[in-house]
Amino acid sequence: MNIIIFGKGGREHALAARFALENRVSKVFVYPGNPGMKLTDKVEVLNHFNEAEIFTFVKNEKLEFGIIGPEDYMASGFADKIRELGLKLVSPTKVAAQLESSKI
Repeated sequence: MNIIIFGKGGREHALAARFALENRVSKVFVYPGNPGMKLTDKVEVLNHFNEAEIFTFVKNEKLEFGIIGPEDYMASGFADKIRELGLKLVSPTKVAAQLESSKI
């Protein structure tokens, strides 16, 4: 199983580390990630991609599912765009994320 985690902070680092321990996980991709996330050969940091390139990557790779960490990826609609590519995603939609991101 190949998965992708979106984000670059501690939450995403912990998720990548945990998924990398699973025998059924072949590869964990992290976008944009950070150099400290390269824990094993199972974890690949995609910090050299821009947003357009990550959409192409998601569309072309054989990914089982993705996880969005940062709130701004949810509130901006980034998660919705990823979901439109057919990836199963652990993340609320842009509309649902407004419950947390909007202070109005």
